Amino acid sequence: MAVKSKPALDLEHVEARLLKPEIAKELSKLFHYYYNDVHDLSSFASAEKEGKRLEALTNELYSCFHHIARALCETDCTDAVQLEEINTAKNTHLRRLALDAYKVIIASHISDYSTMLKTLSTSDVPLPQHLSTHKVLELASEAKAKFLEAKEIEKSGNAEETIKLFSEAVDVCTEMRKQLIKFDEIYQIARTEYGKTQKKERRKGWKEWIWKIIAALIIAVAGILLGKMFGK
Repeated sequence: MAVKSKPALDLEHVEARLLKPEIAKELSKLFHYYYNDVHDLSSFASAEKEGKRLEALTNELYSCFHHIARALCETDCTDAVQLEEINTAKNTHLRRLALDAYKVIIASHISDYSTMLKTLSTSDVPLPQHLSTHKVLELASEAKAKFLEAKEIEKSGNAEETIKLFSEAVDVCTEMRKQLIKFDEIYQIARTEYGKTQKKERRKGWKEWIWKIIAALIIAVAGILLGKMFGK
């Protein structure tokens, strides 16, 4: 092999490290946190990007795995360093993965809201009286406020509070998307009806135009005939 990491323990010694109670306990916490708090978030974020695995999230997962491998396999890792590597894997890289996933999810929902605003600003479709955007606007404002607050707290390094606020923002975004879906369903019906009305108006205008032409032709022909009659 052209490239090789630092000298590594043999399999028996790796197994021995895994059997240490303190190592087993910290690894259990790590995998429990990943499976219960991070895995679904990562999948959610990928789903918001058409199912694509996001490079930033994949990189954090790789870094997490790398720290675990170092803790278990490097020969010069003391007991304290082993625990430190595992804690770095969990508290740095898995948490970063969670934070980045939240940002992707929230940004995607806010993008849906922006699309609605663009639709309204460029559409000439008259909206039904019962179709109100007030609830959507209210939820979007709340989601943005929580998102901005979370980003400010993130700067202080308080990951737990940041994740809590991001989670609350996602809850608001989920409700906002439900309202957006309802809005879009009613809007599409209104647009279809408006299209039908416009089509009828165009047909009506076309028919009126044809009748005007026919009337003009009749008058013209009558004029010619009368001219010939009285011109003799």
